[in-house]
Amino acid sequence: MAINTFTKDQQVHEEIAEILEDHADIIDSGQERRYLQLILDMSGSVSPYVSTIENGVKALVKGLKEDPLSETSIDIGITTFGSNVDMVPPTSITEFSMPSFRSSGATAMFEALEASFETVELTKQHYRDNGMSYRRPIVVLMTDGYPTDVPIQDRKFQDLIGRIRDGEDQKKWMFLPLAIDHSCLPAVDQLSSNGAKELDPKAILAFMKWLSNSINTASNQASDPLAKSNPAMSDWEIINNLS
Repeated sequence: MAINTFTKDQQVHEEIAEILEDHADIIDSGQERRYLQLILDMSGSVSPYVSTIENGVKALVKGLKEDPLSETSIDIGITTFGSNVDMVPPTSITEFSMPSFRSSGATAMFEALEASFETVELTKQHYRDNGMSYRRPIVVLMTDGYPTDVPIQDRKFQDLIGRIRDGEDQKKWMFLPLAIDHSCLPAVDQLSSNGAKELDPKAILAFMKWLSNSINTASNQASDPLAKSNPAMSDWEIINNLS
């Protein structure tokens, strides 16, 4: 499983499409697919929590592999960001092998979000091109800081936030942003129509286990409970009802 460094001097769509074509490892099992995209902050300030995040991802993958339906239907991709943005391309959960995480440098959050949501769109296109049906993708962001590559008030970042929120409203994806430091909650909260949640770093493992349990519950339902419209409930409430 390749890890690719995303470089900002190329067009996002073209580079992500090339990564998917060369390295995506998605197996058509005949089941409806669900894509899970993790976006994980690996800036220097996250260094005390790297092993906690690694253990959380391991628990998430283990939990998904233990469910017969999730094991044959979930694809996962991981974007990590510090000064650079690195990507593990979409991979069927049965083929997934754990990368090593290292923290360093700044917080290239804009690049990470842009690359990740483009990956979600292109993965869905891959499903359609190959005759695979799919369920609503889930995108999880975990960060402890403010973006340092593009200021969040910059029009470029605000345009990206608009696209992310529009995608939520149109049920293109379920976005679950998490602030693992209270100071960045106001910034992270802006990213989603449903708002962000603050997560104590000590609870990362519990969150990942909760996420795998929720996905497993959804995998075992005939229709996708995460795609249903309920104006009275946020996406956080919808997925929380499954755990």
